[in-house]
Amino acid sequence: MSIQSRYRHTLAVKRLTATTAGGAETVGGADTTLTADTAAAALTIAVASATGIAAGDWLRIGDTGETEIRQVAVGGVAALVVTLTAPLSVAHDSGDQVREVDDAGSVTVDTYGQPVTSEGTVATVAGLVQPRSAREVAAASQAGVVIGNHVAYLDPLPGLLTGDWLEVDGLRYDILMIADAGGVGHHLELGLRLVS
Repeated sequence: MSIQSRYRHTLAVKRLTATTAGGAETVGGADTTLTADTAAAALTIAVASATGIAAGDWLRIGDTGETEIRQVAVGGVAALVVTLTAPLSVAHDSGDQVREVDDAGSVTVDTYGQPVTSEGTVATVAGLVQPRSAREVAAASQAGVVIGNHVAYLDPLPGLLTGDWLEVDGLRYDILMIADAGGVGHHLELGLRLVS
């Protein structure tokens, strides 16, 4: 029996991203939409029209609440595929807006000079979350290893970070550890800590 046949949860992978200000839309600039779902960590996007998109342009990708600004790479426009200079931070859906902006904008900071962040969904995937046995947690702790009190199994997800967290059935689990459980990219095993 494969691990994938045991997946019974929908895992929402979440991440905090810095909020940016500025990056005003370029008058007469590119204005199109994504034609395919795009995963977090992707370096390319598929667009409905590449008219007006050129190397060095700044694009605002995504809809309200999950937008990000990326620059078009040199030689980065080929037919209806645009290559970016940096990977996307969150996943985007087909139909999300892609608009040219004047610049990358700047990170919004609070009164203490700290970046203002917003929560975004990186991906929604199938997986399995279950508690670890008390014996397993104790043995790892004695060995000096932090593995968490829960474990999740899911298919490989590019760009997944230990700063991310999962939301499953209304509960939040912080990701403490990411391991390639099969050793050959078969599936991931995440060490989790139940937060709420």
